Amino acid sequence: MTIQLRKLTIHDREALASMANNRKIWNFVRDKMPHPYSLEDADRFIAMKKDQLEDFVFAIDCDSRFSGMIGLHPQGDIYKRSMELGYWIGEDYWGRGIASEAVRQILEFGFSLEGINRIFAGVLENNSASKRVLEKNAFVFEGIARKSAWKNEELLDEWKYSILKEDYQAKTTKHI
Repeated sequence: MTIQLRKLTIHDREALASMANNRKIWNFVRDKMPHPYSLEDADRFIAMKKDQLEDFVFAIDCDSRFSGMIGLHPQGDIYKRSMELGYWIGEDYWGRGIASEAVRQILEFGFSLEGINRIFAGVLENNSASKRVLEKNAFVFEGIARKSAWKNEELLDEWKYSILKEDYQAKTTKHI
């Protein structure tokens, strides 16, 4: 199985719309991702990301087939040395290690950028698969923002994870 991160293109629109139009995925992402998700939503998203230089958003390919999305989002002000990680995988691709490998690859990319020292992610309390993905990639559990997320008419805890560049470098040095 070959996992590759690449730029999103207009050719991804149908696969993106089809996969993103899944309540099981939407249940774990922020509400700025619409549901239901249409071809027009995919077109808008692809056009927006094409011209956006600050976010680093990639399609995830599994064996040359679109299988999800992953991105690093730079923070501002006093947090400018940090980036937020977000990702989702199409349901047909769940449980195959794709997210873990995609996160490994985006960490390599993120920590190669000038000045980035910390990559963090928030995970809704009911998303145990995403917690495992981060833990497999040496993210450290930092704590819980109690009842901080309003999703599906319910207040949920958000679990906070991060990895520092020094920890990432120590982890990757061990594997060489």
